[in-house]
Amino acid sequence: MHHPLAFWRQMKETRAVLIYRRHMGNKRPVWFLIVLAAVAWLSYPWVINSCAFHPDRRNLPATSQLPSGVEELFITTDDGERLHCYWLPRPPSPRALIYFQGNSGNMAQRIPELMRLADLGFNVLGAGYRGFGKSTGRPTESGIYRDGRSALNYLLTRHAFQKRQVILLGCSIGSAVAVEIARGEPLGAVILVTPISSGKEIAKAHGYGPLAYFAGDAFDNLSRIDQIRCPLLIVHGTADEVTPIDMGRQLYAKAPEPKYFVAIEGAHHNDIAFFAPDRYWGAIKDFTASLSH
Repeated sequence: MHHPLAFWRQMKETRAVLIYRRHMGNKRPVWFLIVLAAVAWLSYPWVINSCAFHPDRRNLPATSQLPSGVEELFITTDDGERLHCYWLPRPPSPRALIYFQGNSGNMAQRIPELMRLADLGFNVLGAGYRGFGKSTGRPTESGIYRDGRSALNYLLTRHAFQKRQVILLGCSIGSAVAVEIARGEPLGAVILVTPISSGKEIAKAHGYGPLAYFAGDAFDNLSRIDQIRCPLLIVHGTADEVTPIDMGRQLYAKAPEPKYFVAIEGAHHNDIAFFAPDRYWGAIKDFTASLSH
């Protein structure tokens, strides 16, 4: 699988750096460094939006091949994009859960997880991002936040759920969508799996030093987590090589109560759901069972 924030590995090969290497060699005049910094700062949103996402538009099952109980649907955003989603209704359950995936693949590849969540007693919406699967558009940080709001609005308007009946679950970069959408909202709960603390902290963790500051406030869960107004569960693997477990612990430390943290010993970034399935699914089951309907 792609590195969830692989753009950091490409930062050293940006246009500005290549120009620097070609024309300046080992010289470092102040004026050139200022220009280089300005170019990098102005271009960082483009770099992030171009390199942070790795959507799969091809490997998709036909609608007729979907498992029983899984429905394909499209949600239209307020800026006109059509989001490719999956809906797993479980009437008469009074609760719904929205699943926000990581930065690669597509939602079809998460169907087994969606089904497992539905088996816990939720109406589940696998909310696709723009540019992923059969969705229109191209993914951007601001765009996937917009997609998340559209998914929540779909449940509130189309299925008449109340906000307190809705749980958000965000994995990896999807944690940023969950946190952004949950800010100040009286939702049922938020679950973050292998969350990122911020784009800047990801860059620091992977050894990019001063370049980390060009990330600005990208995917900045750390500055937003204290605005969540509902119960929070964070699940993280101790061997996570992409978003180190310290990121989850930082978010937990800053989040308001009630909050819960579950560390899964030996689990990595991409295998956490099946490395120790009893521990992982048990944590989600116990947490959601403790919530008042």
